Amino acid sequence: MNRGFEFTTTSTLNLPRTQLWQEVTNMQGVNYELAPFVKMTLPKEYEQFTIQDAPVGEKLFTSIILFFKFIPVDIHHFRLDQVVTNERFEENSTSLMHQFWRHTRILRRIENGTEITDVIQFLPRLPLIGYLLQPVYQFVFRNRHQRLRNKFNIIN
Repeated sequence: MNRGFEFTTTSTLNLPRTQLWQEVTNMQGVNYELAPFVKMTLPKEYEQFTIQDAPVGEKLFTSIILFFKFIPVDIHHFRLDQVVTNERFEENSTSLMHQFWRHTRILRRIENGTEITDVIQFLPRLPLIGYLLQPVYQFVFRNRHQRLRNKFNIIN
């Protein structure tokens, strides 16, 4: 990745991997995790969308990213490059703000639960803005993981 930014967030949850996969791979689950700071819009036909049903390697839909559910901050063109059911997905998208946005989510079975890891890589279109955005995105993903830990029992 040329001059891009990257960070990782990992949590351990007291939930079987297959059940966690179902919770975190649909748009209702995504918007639950993003709340209360961010919401992704989606076309009506994707309201029941789950990642395992998605075609890989093609644009799925365009989403407006809303700050506090009503302030538009970006337009995201959502695409999946890889889906391994119950294990991982790789989203590789673009947006008005980013030349690329890559979100890899990995679910690893561990004793008594699941380790969930999000790896984020992004390259903003405007030079230097990534230094401002990275702490914001890290906060959003830490919040996503906190919401998952609050919803399900924490292991650590």
